[in-house]
Order: sequence, then C-alpha cells, then structure tokens
Amino acid sequence: MATMSLLGADNFRRFTPESLVAIKKRIAAKRDLPPAEKLRPQLDLQACQNLPALYGSPPVELIGEPLEDLDPYYHDHKTFMVLNKGKTIFRFTATRALYIFSPFHRIRRMAIKVLIHSLFTLFIMLTILTNCVFMALSDSSQTNSKETSSSKYV
Repeated sequence: MATMSLLGADNFRRFTPESLVAIKKRIAAKRDLPPAEKLRPQLDLQACQNLPALYGSPPVELIGEPLEDLDPYYHDHKTFMVLNKGKTIFRFTATRALYIFSPFHRIRRMAIKVLIHSLFTLFIMLTILTNCVFMALSDSSQTNSKETSSSKYV
C-alpha cells in the first residue's frame, strides 16, 4: 500500500534521461544483491485504471507527459507512466521503440499523446463497431443467396 511519503502533487516527477540512468543503476545494483522477496505491482496503480485520490492531483503541465512511475515495483524496471486528463494510468517501456525512437524522441512523445487522448479511443471503438456492422451485412447477404439457391432444387 502507499506510504505517507507518496502523498501529494510534488511526487509527480517528469521522466528524464537522468531518470533512465537512475533506473539502470538500480537494476545493476539489484543484480549484484542476493535474491530478495519479490515485490508485486500495486493493484491501485495498474495500467488503464484511474489514479487513486490518495496520490493527489497531478499538476496540469504534467498531464500527457512521461512521468517517473509511482509504483515501487517499477522502480527497477525500464518503464514510465503517463496520465491523461481523466487521470487514467498508461504505462510504457523506456527502451527504444522500433530500435530507433528513445523515450525522449519527439515522434514517440507525439505518438504517446495521440494514444492517451480520449478521441483516439473513441475513434478505435467506432472503427470496431463499423467493422462489425459491415461484417453482419455481408454475412446476411451470403446467407440469403445460399438459401435461395438450395430452395430451387427442393
């Protein structure tokens, strides 16, 4: 569960190249240590869920920006999180996308902003529904033609 040190808007920090270096150092330090009890991801900080009120409200300038992960489980994983206007948590890997784009590349940042926008989700849902409608229409026309062709011979 979250400790009292996690509370407040001042705990939302931008994900910077220095953050990535710190994660790599933690991974290297953990590799040198003997295996300890494994942490589990916090259930209230899962991806695609809303940020709990316990963590406060992030500043407006940090909405849609890569942030250091609040979940202690991910402190030694190369990940970062992004919050949208509805405070939904999106989690991304900090490794290079397509072996080209670092997490700080302009194109990748724009792709993340598009992905977390609510209109993009609406567009995807409408595309899926439209596809379902057209599939149902094409199936019904094929079914009718088979029925009429078989009824000729009966």
